[in-house]
Amino acid sequence: MALEKGKRLGPYEILSSLGSGGMGEVYRARDVRLDREVAVKVLPETRVCDADLMARFDREARVLAALAHPNILTIYDVGSESGLNYVVTELLEGDSLFARIKQSPLPWKAAIEIAIAVADGLTAAHSRGVIHRDLKPENIFITSNSVVKLLDFGLARQEQVVSDGQASHLETAIQDTSPGTMIGTIQYMSPEQVRGQVVDARSDIFSFGAVLYEMLVGCRPFSSSSAVDAIASILRDPAPDLLRNDLNIPPQLDIAIRRCLEKNPEDRYQSMQEVTGILKSILSGGSIVSARRLKAPDSLAVLPFEDENPESESEYIADGITDNLIHTLSQLPRLSVMARGTVFRYKGRTADPISVGRSLNVRAVLTGRIRHHGGDLCIQTELVDVLTGARLWGEDYTSRLEDLLSLEQEISLRIVEKLRIKTVRRKKRIQNPTENSEAYQLYLKGRFHWNKRTLEGFRRAIDYFGEAAHLDPNFALAYGGLADAYSFMGGYGYIPSREAYSKAKVEAVKALKLDPTLAEAYTSLGTVQYRYDWDWAGAEESFRKAIQLNPGYIIAHLWFGVFLVLTGRFPEGLAEVRKAMDLDPLSIVVHWTMGYVNYYARDYERAIEAGRRAIDLDPAFARVYVDIGLCLIQQGKNQEGIYEIQRGISLLERNPSLMATLSYAYAISGEKAEAERLLQDLIEEARRQYVSPYSYSLVCIGLGKRDEAFEWLEKAFETREDALVSLKVNPRFDSLRSDTRFQSMLRRIGLPL
Repeated sequence: MALEKGKRLGPYEILSSLGSGGMGEVYRARDVRLDREVAVKVLPETRVCDADLMARFDREARVLAALAHPNILTIYDVGSESGLNYVVTELLEGDSLFARIKQSPLPWKAAIEIAIAVADGLTAAHSRGVIHRDLKPENIFITSNSVVKLLDFGLARQEQVVSDGQASHLETAIQDTSPGTMIGTIQYMSPEQVRGQVVDARSDIFSFGAVLYEMLVGCRPFSSSSAVDAIASILRDPAPDLLRNDLNIPPQLDIAIRRCLEKNPEDRYQSMQEVTGILKSILSGGSIVSARRLKAPDSLAVLPFEDENPESESEYIADGITDNLIHTLSQLPRLSVMARGTVFRYKGRTADPISVGRSLNVRAVLTGRIRHHGGDLCIQTELVDVLTGARLWGEDYTSRLEDLLSLEQEISLRIVEKLRIKTVRRKKRIQNPTENSEAYQLYLKGRFHWNKRTLEGFRRAIDYFGEAAHLDPNFALAYGGLADAYSFMGGYGYIPSREAYSKAKVEAVKALKLDPTLAEAYTSLGTVQYRYDWDWAGAEESFRKAIQLNPGYIIAHLWFGVFLVLTGRFPEGLAEVRKAMDLDPLSIVVHWTMGYVNYYARDYERAIEAGRRAIDLDPAFARVYVDIGLCLIQQGKNQEGIYEIQRGISLLERNPSLMATLSYAYAISGEKAEAERLLQDLIEEARRQYVSPYSYSLVCIGLGKRDEAFEWLEKAFETREDALVSLKVNPRFDSLRSDTRFQSMLRRIGLPL
């Protein structure tokens, strides 16, 4: 019989009934000692003789008491009163996931957010040896303040677990069912569970996949009219294809759910931690590995090697080792290596490699430390399996600095061996780019300064690359570095395009003569071909050649994507940029590029969203603010746009192209006097540094000086300014498009009308 209002069970005063279930009645009650409301689950006196139910009731209390996690129902107390056994838990306000799904399927992002919370709760349970065994929407509760809670651990099974070398304090429980006995809710059971076999955490992963499927579709993946048919479907039928349901979900989410629902436990994800990392990656727009079975680790992140030297002069060594290992290992066809832009976010930060690996969705992480004194170099390395936490390999090396190349090669080979990668290309790919140790050191210094993306950084990079090429005239990478440095000097507006790209082309050609397989040099050449030669067909051929030689080369995909967008091939271009993002999901430059190509495609909301993600990664990335500002101006939000452009300019040294952009913004906003003042500042700035005629044309467009704008564009054409390649798609030139002079210029540049 239901308990009446006012009835006391120990210190708990019954307030009202909340419902009933297979385990008894649940009541809202008040703890008179602490004056707080709680939930009280009562096993009626008439059910005390039910040994199985009593065992389940007792088991749930013990399991909940052993687990403390925000996504698991919290137990406060247990007791017995007048023949009634009860469990006291936190009081939840809200409704079950079952009730939510019954109303309608959930949007995929909302479903993933709930799933991540469920996965976190299961991870905590599994870490204590607890297998839920009855995961279903009815046992997942969403509170009124959107906190997800796992309920009903009455069928849970505890295993003996050992943590940190000490036996767990949890009591080992003998499974309450003998082999051949099913326990749980059939439609969510794993194949091994419906067979009555002893299950482990991977069974919960199957049930988890079934729940996530139901959240998205509104029905169960193995639903049938009878229990027998449901069992047959679970054992026999493949996981349903979500994409055939015409749902607007990422393909990676379909892959992840199908992986959870694999029939063989070995083919599923092997831990809820891995599932959490996958879902977080999908939610943030990243990609996942779709292989069915992860035997040996097939994906790797090389974290920036830590420089333990107090002097900053040796920082280039640590960065260079990291860069070279990433570059070398990424050439291997059966190993996915996280790109530089993503892993270098962790430079200088104390980070747990396993946590980082999970967030990056890789199976293995390599860390390292270096100490450099005089000509002596000490390197400590460690390779960790993210999934198991096992130390796959670790070694300390001591050598002379001049032997660094050989040492990097040895580390690469050892990693390949430990990951059990078999490839006939290994011997060919892992080779020294130069035999001259001093030239290699200079090359590392050049890349170190080039990566700073500043005027002084480019100048120093050119000096170091030049010295490296002088010491070893056959060092192809050194010429490739020179080509990149000159290209960026022109692209950033630091020197005239004619000077920058003519030099870059010479160096790229030299690199390819020495090494026709160098994807980096083909990428540099393609950039020169379209930005300076206006050889659009030749540039496309070079970019495609670079990608053919190295499909994992992020910059090739990125720059090819920009090239395609500039020609008006928006879907193809955006697809290439997305490929770069899949390869390097946390790269600031990739997110920035995604922003401005969407600006050219007139998708201003997506452009702003990508720009904000780049700023989240690096709030000091000045040029992103400028691009966001231009998007806001296109949306008519002039003052907001000007504010963002000013923020960007404040983070950089005086840059003429950005000054011109701000003047243009003021002019478009109707603040002509301020625009004219900035134009005079720009003219004055030209006495101190190079100012492109293209910059003046933009200001004139904003001020409505049409003829003057064309005069400056003609001067930019005469000097072959690289910014002209954006004419076809740049929204700032929309006011000139109907003019025959503009159409003529597009033809002369080689762009289609």
